[in-house]
Amino acid sequence: MLSARANRSPRIALISICLVVGVAGSIGFKNYRANAIKESSANYTITYPSAPDGWKKVRHSPQLLFAYKQDGTNLLLSGGTNQIVEEFNPTPDLDTESLAKDMMDVTTANMPGWTVEKLDTVEAKGTTFRLIRRAEKGHVVIDAFAVRGNTTILLTLTGRNSHTEEVNKNLGRFRDFLSSVKLTQADLTNL
Repeated sequence: MLSARANRSPRIALISICLVVGVAGSIGFKNYRANAIKESSANYTITYPSAPDGWKKVRHSPQLLFAYKQDGTNLLLSGGTNQIVEEFNPTPDLDTESLAKDMMDVTTANMPGWTVEKLDTVEAKGTTFRLIRRAEKGHVVIDAFAVRGNTTILLTLTGRNSHTEEVNKNLGRFRDFLSSVKLTQADLTNL
């Protein structure tokens, strides 16, 4: 009888340890999942640089955050954002890369005469931008996409007519501009 009790103690101890580890693991996973859901539905404030040297602010639509025009050219640098204020992310599959792919697919399917190519990425403060180059005769557009949580950002460098080559010459400056953009999680608790 004594040996049966001696065998039970290690088994009970092992089962107790497994239960404690299992409960702790499930609580940890629940917290991890809650944080992941909170992150995927978060909104961000966007801080962007002022107009680069040789560029000036120009009038723009309410849908844009900013629009800058390079002196003496038809180059335009503009940026806009879309945010959804919701406790969940209604489009979790629409991240930076899938948005860029959609733009490429739409361009190929619906814009005859336009070419489209995926360029590199640019690291910013709090996000990563994916660059896409679209062009037709007399028009070049470099789009930079970034998606984080429920916030989508689109920044664009565009040139028309005799200034299309200026887009390529200013691509380094555009990358520098992008790397200066900062995303900070917004506090929406008062909404």
